[in-house]
Amino acid sequence: MTEDNLSKKSLAKWQDMPNDGSLDTFAKLTYLSSDTLRLTEPGVTILPNNAILAEISKDKNLFTQTTKDVLVALQDGGVQAHLYDDGREKRELILDSADVILPILLFLGKAAATVGLGILASWIYDRWIKTGAKRPPSVRAEYVEIGQHRTVVRWRRIEGQVPEIQRLLSEEAQILAKQDSANRVESSATVHEKAAGESWWTSHCKNSAHAALAVANDLIQEAEEAISRKKMDVAETLYRRSLGKIREALLWEPEEKSHSKYLHDVGRQIHGIFGCQLEFKDGLYWVKCPVMLSHSKGGFSIGGSGNAICSICGNDIFDCPHVKGNTYDGVVAKRHYDICNICGQQECNHKEGETYKGVRAFAIVTELNLDHVSFVQNPANPLCVVHGYSVPKSDLLEMLPEDERNRVIYGETIIHCSHCLTCKGN
Repeated sequence: MTEDNLSKKSLAKWQDMPNDGSLDTFAKLTYLSSDTLRLTEPGVTILPNNAILAEISKDKNLFTQTTKDVLVALQDGGVQAHLYDDGREKRELILDSADVILPILLFLGKAAATVGLGILASWIYDRWIKTGAKRPPSVRAEYVEIGQHRTVVRWRRIEGQVPEIQRLLSEEAQILAKQDSANRVESSATVHEKAAGESWWTSHCKNSAHAALAVANDLIQEAEEAISRKKMDVAETLYRRSLGKIREALLWEPEEKSHSKYLHDVGRQIHGIFGCQLEFKDGLYWVKCPVMLSHSKGGFSIGGSGNAICSICGNDIFDCPHVKGNTYDGVVAKRHYDICNICGQQECNHKEGETYKGVRAFAIVTELNLDHVSFVQNPANPLCVVHGYSVPKSDLLEMLPEDERNRVIYGETIIHCSHCLTCKGN
């Protein structure tokens, strides 16, 4: 199941994965080595998600993008945690969606599962609930508990919205603790990422939206000046460009209703001055209006595997001590693959060799093997959305009143749009 299958409509429920209790069977289903699994050390082993892509690689282990974060959270919580290692190359599982797939956690014994699931629940709380994220992702979590005789005691998976996942993980930890009261372990976990106030991503979205609105306002001002000079063609071009920038602000902050209202208000203004019609190109009518497109949900996501290095030190992302998203002081500016490790840009004013404070760590993908491109409800890049779609003749006729259908000559009849006159954008 890929990231675009994460459920958004129903409440999350635990799913018990079919298994016969054999470690060999589990290893076969997850493309892991049963011999390596039998050597599992006490605590938590973070497993790769090898079975998630269409193209299964037999010589690589694919770890999700949250692997390092979860590993550090478990270690900070006092749990013996390590990455699964059977000698194959470690690669990052790249699923470019805002929905999150966590690594599979393998627990040796109920006590480890109790503590580990509790820490994972706390990590999710601190990362998305405590910070008040406006667009919390859908999350998929999965864990396996093996007994002393190296048999699979339970293999469970859960997916859904952040609050439900966090709650059910906490409840699962409590249930396991009660089942094994003799070995109850109370966790005093301290999570590595203590976000205070507004998260970096929320701030980034807000700043990006404001920047887009600033450009839109400048374009509208230029359009009004062009109208005063009787340059209507120039004014129309500027006005319609402003719609694209206002939609961009809405994509960055989809919960901000004022952006949608502003988009429709400007759309009505443009309709009143210039009128609106569907473009006919390449034998088809096209919808390219940012106002209409603002009602289309979802975007595109790539899936694949890749090699990634740490921006701070340049070492493999799984082998270095830095965590993506955390900030570090005393970072020496350098370029990895022509990318500045301070700002992530190819062109900037940071000087190599100089030391900077408060530098956020990020991953630089040095090699990518593309597995698929999918349409998801919550793309990681808010701007990776549909910017136009065609309207076949059958769909067009279905949209028109019955008494007008016989008068339409596809490709010759001008199809006017009055969406802004009826939709307020609320």
